Amino acid sequence: MFCCDNKKNKMACYEGMIAGGIIVVASIFAIKIFKKMKCRKIEKNIQEFEIQERKLRDQEEYNKTSENDEDIELKEKVDEFNSRRLTKENESRDNHMD
Repeated sequence: MFCCDNKKNKMACYEGMIAGGIIVVASIFAIKIFKKMKCRKIEKNIQEFEIQERKLRDQEEYNKTSENDEDIELKEKVDEFNSRRLTKENESRDNHMD
């Protein structure tokens, strides 16, 4: 060991090695903690995107069903109007033929 060979500084050398080891271990733990925090943040963002996607999908389905309902109502109204018109036209023809 490079600094521990000197007998005067042996204790300081060991203390320095221990402090360096503690710093290395603490750094490794800090990196792991930050990685977990980052992963959790990413997972949270993914969950939020999935919720938004579900909401959009539900809204699209609702819009499709409401459009279909509106189309059906409109078609019924048009059919009713056309049947009234045809009835009136037939009545007027019958009156002209008499």
